[in-house]
Amino acid sequence: MTYLIIVVLTAIVFLSRYLFLEPKVPLRISSGAQRFLAYASPAVLTAIWGPIVFLPHGELVLADNLPYLSPRPLPLS
Repeated sequence: MTYLIIVVLTAIVFLSRYLFLEPKVPLRISSGAQRFLAYASPAVLTAIWGPIVFLPHGELVLADNLPYLSPRPLPLS
């Protein structure tokens, strides 16, 4: 069952990439969808760095002395 799930998910990922990246496939998305997708990269980057900066030890920290938000260089130790 596990191998079946892996194969199915692999096929889904491959086909979703192939449909948008293969120039011979006549799939075009609307201008509204293109504008919507323009926000995907900033959203993914925010989802990556947000927890790193604001959840350094698994708890929400909103202090003004977070190492990633500090204007002064951190000491090398």
